[in-house]
Amino acid sequence: MPHGERRIFDLEQPRTDKMPIHPAHRQAGYSYLLHRHHQDEYLPDEAGPRTGAAGVIICGEHTGTHIDALCHQADALTLYGGVPVDRNVQTPRGFTRHGVEEIPPIVTPGVLLNVAAREGTDSLEPGHVVTASDL
Repeated sequence: MPHGERRIFDLEQPRTDKMPIHPAHRQAGYSYLLHRHHQDEYLPDEAGPRTGAAGVIICGEHTGTHIDALCHQADALTLYGGVPVDRNVQTPRGFTRHGVEEIPPIVTPGVLLNVAAREGTDSLEPGHVVTASDL
């Protein structure tokens, strides 16, 4: 790659019912439910021919690729920076402080170690252990 060129690698993995889930969160699992179908709103004489479909994703926070927000851990009911865990911060709909939406995009130089390419394949088999000799 010529000097000055940059490539971006999105480390997110597909979310499916086969993705890894932390053992403590397997009960929630992962479900994608198509709740609105194209046929539900197909009224071409009233609204035209365009329709929309939509789904709902239900899963625990520890499914798939993710980053923990600062609100995920507390020490003596105190979040990072001395923020007390109270009903103003911890609500039935989530946290009002230190959520993952407060984390700026992480853009940093990195090194890609393409073990699959070294093995002559596009992807490694599930459960393949990457060892020091692979690197």
